[in-house]
Amino acid sequence: DTLNVTINGTAQPGHVLTAAEITAGQVVLTPTAPAEGGTLTVAATITDPAGNTSAQGSDSAKLDTTAPSVPTVVIATDANNDGFINKAEQGSATTDTVNIGLPADAKAGDTLNVTINGTAQPGHVLTAAEITAGQVVLTPNAPAEGGTLTVAATITDVAGNTSASASDSAVRDTTAPSAPTVVIATDANNDGFINKAEQGSATTDTVNIGLPSDAKAGDTLNVTINGTAQPGHVLTAAEISAGQVVLTPTAPAEGGTLTVAATITDPAGNTSASASDSAVRDTTAPSAPTVVIATDANNDGFINKAEQGSATTDTVNIGLPADAKAGDTLNVTINGVAQAGHVLTAAEITAGQVVLTPAAPAEGGTLTVAATITDVAGNTSASASDSAVRDTTAPSAPTVVIATDANNDGFINKAEQGSATTDTVNIGLPADAKAGDTLNVTLNGVAQPGHVLTAAEITAGQVVLTPTAPAEGGTLTVAATITDVAGNTSAQGSDSAKLDTTAPSAPTVVIATDANNDGFINKAEQGSATTDTVNIGLPADAKAGDTLNVTLNGVAQPGHVLTAAEITAGQVVLTPAAPAEGGTLTVAATITDPAGNTSAQGS
Repeated sequence: DTLNVTINGTAQPGHVLTAAEITAGQVVLTPTAPAEGGTLTVAATITDPAGNTSAQGSDSAKLDTTAPSVPTVVIATDANNDGFINKAEQGSATTDTVNIGLPADAKAGDTLNVTINGTAQPGHVLTAAEITAGQVVLTPNAPAEGGTLTVAATITDVAGNTSASASDSAVRDTTAPSAPTVVIATDANNDGFINKAEQGSATTDTVNIGLPSDAKAGDTLNVTINGTAQPGHVLTAAEISAGQVVLTPTAPAEGGTLTVAATITDPAGNTSASASDSAVRDTTAPSAPTVVIATDANNDGFINKAEQGSATTDTVNIGLPADAKAGDTLNVTINGVAQAGHVLTAAEITAGQVVLTPAAPAEGGTLTVAATITDVAGNTSASASDSAVRDTTAPSAPTVVIATDANNDGFINKAEQGSATTDTVNIGLPADAKAGDTLNVTLNGVAQPGHVLTAAEITAGQVVLTPTAPAEGGTLTVAATITDVAGNTSAQGSDSAKLDTTAPSAPTVVIATDANNDGFINKAEQGSATTDTVNIGLPADAKAGDTLNVTLNGVAQPGHVLTAAEITAGQVVLTPAAPAEGGTLTVAATITDPAGNTSAQGS
């Protein structure tokens, strides 16, 4: 039989079948392959030797050896395509979004082949809508925390040509690092202020960023200083081992604030909670207060009796400087013992002072009060202090003796005054007087300048004054006290003397029995009397209180103090015993005033 073949419509020479081909059951042809995109069409019939031709058998095939271009695979949930799906990207979703980008030569009817985490998914025949959209969107289950989503895709055309593979992969990491700690180490006591002692002369401050235990090398430390973001810093293994990163930002200006905030972002983009610290730079100490022990009213360093009175406490005024503020702390030591710090109130700032009432020291003891002010930043002012010794014991009273009044009768007579124009006054110093005490003297009520006692005067035991003698009939009055260095004043000592240097006029003496004053007492004059009558005539300047001094026959009689009645009568009448016959009666008289001045003699 003859095999009749046409290739692409062209009849080929007839081929007589052999017994071997009959046995093989086929004839194998090897026509030239068509060009890419061309079609090979083969048709055949068999004609037997009788010329009978069978029906035609045929086959056709198009040559397509070009695979589609590679698709793209993008895990869209990994929004920044960094290979991690972080908390912000994953959110609360339980699936992820994967975009398979279709190449321009993909056609409806091609098959999309996808593997997810190595597992082949059923082939998906692309639709015209997907070709138009340019992509196929998948929503595979999200991996577990720490797990990886890997998606690979190829496209197989209807000819069976498969594109190269494309893939994308992302690790799910939605756990943020723990927050760091931020400590401005320059603020050593962490009170929110950087004081002078803390800042010193440094122009920078030290900030310690403490790294949490779950921070890792490769995480990024994000810092803002006073609101300005600093360049991100990738943590090193050494910093993780140290557990901190130390920053040294520029110190703020006086009164300014240093605020440092920090977060940590892991490679997945998860950011920790923020931590921060803040401190105000205050390196200016308050001005010093003033300390006044007000009980020491004259501020002489002593508290005397008048100042202490009966009080068992003393008053101390702590004057607050203009720059002191409510909330500052007043630090007080009393006799070297620190008192509890006192936080100043607004009322005390307004008043300008704090009043203390410490226990008064024992007699002879000292009250010493010192004060400083510490502001809220911890800056402490210079110290101020005051001190006072308690001395409430006055010296003993001095004695005052007008020595010119030698007999201390209150009169300075002619004999005592003599021709001197001054008088002598001895101020006797008590045993407890001391050099440095002040002798206070008044002469006739006029205070003299205070006299500070010397060691020599203390040794001598007295101070001698020579005031001007008073005028005749005038009085010299001297009073004295002693004031010690604390201001305690003794009781007063005083003396007074009247200057009286004028003697009374002489009295007259008349033996009245000698009636004719002829110097004889005759029988008729004497009569039978055994006494005689003597009239002592008192001068006009005689006064009651003067003393009549009489001698009878040279024998002084007791002095007789003149009475007012005698002054009025103008005489004193004596009745001495009459002398014996032939004897003589001699009477002499003088008058002595209370000052001791004695008149001329009358006889």
